[in-house]
Amino acid sequence: LDWLRNGHCGEVLSGGATQAEIIVVDADDDDWTRYEVRYSFPNRTVYETYQREHAPRLIDEGLKLFPPEHGIEYARSHGVQIYRTP
Repeated sequence: LDWLRNGHCGEVLSGGATQAEIIVVDADDDDWTRYEVRYSFPNRTVYETYQREHAPRLIDEGLKLFPPEHGIEYARSHGVQIYRTP
C-alpha cells in the first residue's frame, strides 16, 4: 500500500493520468486484503501513450517487488467512463 501511495500512483499520474484512486475491496475472507486501483486519463490517445511509454516499466517494477510466486494475484481491465457526477 505504501508503494502504491508514495510511488506507483504518482508515476502513473506523471505518465498522463489525471486521477488515481486506491480502494480496499470488501471481502468475506478475512485472511487477505484486496486492493483495486483506478486511474483516469483525459482521453484514449493519452492512455495509449501511457500504455506504450510508461506501463511496461511500471508493470515490471510491480512484479519484481510483489511477484505472483508470493501469492499475489493481478488482474487488469480497461473501460471508458460514460458518466460522472460533478
